[in-house]
Amino acid sequence: MVDTVVAAVKGGRDLPEVHIRADKDTPYEYVGGAQYQIQTAGIPKVAFISEPEPGFAVTR
Repeated sequence: MVDTVVAAVKGGRDLPEVHIRADKDTPYEYVGGAQYQIQTAGIPKVAFISEPEPGFAVTR
């Protein structure tokens, strides 16, 4: 699936920023493999999206 997404995204003129979101149960190998495929396809901007656990409070 990652190959299909990379090919579709790379077809555009401007290089996009790809956001990877995976839940805590996703094996690291899948996330790392996706990041590797994206970067080797020539897309340099890769970001990870994370969300705090439900009920987690951020204090400053």
